[in-house]
Amino acid sequence: MKSEVKYLKGIVKKYTGVNVESNTRKREVVHARRMYYKIMRELYKKTSLKSIGETLPLKQNHATVLHQINEFDIDYKQDRSFRKKFDNIRNSFYGLVGEPEVDLEEENIRLRIEIAELKKEVEYLRPRAIQPRNQQTKVYHCSEGISGSIY
Repeated sequence: MKSEVKYLKGIVKKYTGVNVESNTRKREVVHARRMYYKIMRELYKKTSLKSIGETLPLKQNHATVLHQINEFDIDYKQDRSFRKKFDNIRNSFYGLVGEPEVDLEEENIRLRIEIAELKKEVEYLRPRAIQPRNQQTKVYHCSEGISGSIY
């Protein structure tokens, strides 16, 4: 367990740029600790929250660890950069290799813009209303027959 904890601390420091062991309440450090606690909880499900809190020199109690894990879920849903950092940390820790994950919100916006541009292009390429060359020619619509009645 000690080697995994040390490895996780190193990965969190690599991706966030802060030390989770520092005794400060700065936002960056608190977010890094939240990520650390979340992965520790995923990894050691049967370990008590108190023993997870004691892996850091701050010796945080079970209530603090539980609060940090609950607040993690809120930050993960709302903060895009937090989510990206955590996903990178988790993938690096578990050794997942492959394509980087696509942010679905950004991909959705990009596709909407592309659809709008394609609609403009179709409107431009669509032929204008067909006009007869002489007055004796009539253009029939698909719902109209030669007799003039609508089917």
